[in-house]
Amino acid sequence: MTFRLCLSILFLIFGRSWLFVNILGFVALGLESTLPIPQLISNYKQKSLYGFRMSTLIGWVGGDAFK
Repeated sequence: MTFRLCLSILFLIFGRSWLFVNILGFVALGLESTLPIPQLISNYKQKSLYGFRMSTLIGWVGGDAFK
């Protein structure tokens, strides 16, 4: 909730700044790109795809759908 509040305040202050919008997009893309890392580590340790987390697949599909 605190993160959301801080981000809302920053957006109200800097929302028209192209630099702020670009940085926000870069951070969002960076966070989204780290989504599969826990799944990759799990698959590497197991040496298989057994136990593939459906939440990871839903996150990928959901993220791509909103793009």
